[in-house]
Amino acid sequence: IANDGSILISSNQIKEKKLMELPYDFVILASTSKLVDAIGEGLRGIKFKNRDRIPSNITTIKNFETNKEGDFMSYGSSTKNLYLLLLEDL
Repeated sequence: IANDGSILISSNQIKEKKLMELPYDFVILASTSKLVDAIGEGLRGIKFKNRDRIPSNITTIKNFETNKEGDFMSYGSSTKNLYLLLLEDL
């Protein structure tokens, strides 16, 4: 998601695991055509791609800094290291 730098993932990628159970480091391989401006566009893309069976668990990974004690918006989020390998579509 270009607006906030988050990654939109679904149960197709993480199965039944919770975000806290996933590895600390993520390596993402994506093409430039996978970038979208907002979460709404990403959700529409998931719905279009999976017309018959929409994934049950859709979430974003967006907290890349250690949790701040007073930050209410990051409550319950786990910090992840993200490495993006971006391939240009030709």
